[in-house]
Amino acid sequence: MAIWGLPTRAPVVRCCAEPDYLRVRHRFQPRPWLPSCRGLRQAACAPALLAAAGARKSKMARMERVVFLGTGSAVPVPGQRNMSSLAVMLNTGGIILVDCGEGTQHHIKVSTLLKLSRVEVILLTHLHGDHCFGLFGVLSTAAIEGRKDPILIVGPQGIQDMVESMLRFTGGWAPEESFNIEYLEIPNTGAGGEDLVGPSGSGPKGLGFHPDRCRHAEAVELGMLAGLRITAVPLVHGIPDWGYILKELDRPGKLDAAKAQKLGIPRNSLMGRLKQGEAVTLDDGRVVLPEQVLGPEIPGRSFAVLQDTSDASSAIKACHHANCVIHEATFEAAMEEDALRKGHSTSVMAARFTAACEAKRLILSHFSARYAKTSDVRPGCQRGPG
Repeated sequence: MAIWGLPTRAPVVRCCAEPDYLRVRHRFQPRPWLPSCRGLRQAACAPALLAAAGARKSKMARMERVVFLGTGSAVPVPGQRNMSSLAVMLNTGGIILVDCGEGTQHHIKVSTLLKLSRVEVILLTHLHGDHCFGLFGVLSTAAIEGRKDPILIVGPQGIQDMVESMLRFTGGWAPEESFNIEYLEIPNTGAGGEDLVGPSGSGPKGLGFHPDRCRHAEAVELGMLAGLRITAVPLVHGIPDWGYILKELDRPGKLDAAKAQKLGIPRNSLMGRLKQGEAVTLDDGRVVLPEQVLGPEIPGRSFAVLQDTSDASSAIKACHHANCVIHEATFEAAMEEDALRKGHSTSVMAARFTAACEAKRLILSHFSARYAKTSDVRPGCQRGPG
């Protein structure tokens, strides 16, 4: 398990209105084997339910640290590397999981920092097993532990059917003893309504987003979830795959105490409201605006997770000047041909992407099981397949 903090200024590390394309699907009579579910599907408009899904913590959040629960691909490396999953810890106390590979709940349980009850949102990049098979254990354990707060699952088309099938065939749990599951499925048509797969998609079975359509697709704005603004970008892989950009809201600038005193603002709650960016009315009737006493806004930090892709160019604009990019690096540089054929990236491909979007930090993840902890691969090494 690895832990990474989110500094305000991160150096480059070369090693390692609501959208109208979502549709609400209400369940007025939950099935007896399911918790009460509210589904968010593609197309049409879903302002009320999407707002409810993302507003459990109305307070804007800041990312405090990232805990890596698994950095492996396809199969685990016993004792060294778990399947893909990471947790973003927020200053509100909430947690956002990105991917939920097999064994995710085990690492949450042994962590002294994480609690399953704090997970508010689960973002799934795609539905390959090494990124989502741990979801069922997480939901089951949360129910056994008596969770009552709803949980939001965000992912590609099919995630709701997959989870509900598992619940149905395994007996599920009684709604009154469990919690609501909310779904936000990202359509394969993307934000602009265009079919991103087309007649011949990527991958051996043609199921993934077509590279050309992917590159020209618009980012999908998912809105405010758990206090962060979250955007999804389509990635080239063997099945529909989404990368996620998590962005903090800009914060009000520093309060200029001298200006505030000159305007006659008392040191009470009015001062605090101005610090939060609110206009206030003084006892004499004067209205003081935040911009009169605050410095420039403090830009929110952005953090991107781009897993399982041979081409993330559609994310360059959304990741521009990102504070951190976590990019898959399944293979070493000498295996770029294999990586492209299998819908994956090498470490050098990830570095090229990071340079293109001028991100401040790159962290590599999703390593092939061929690379053990004591691998002899070094920067600049040109070892061939083996």
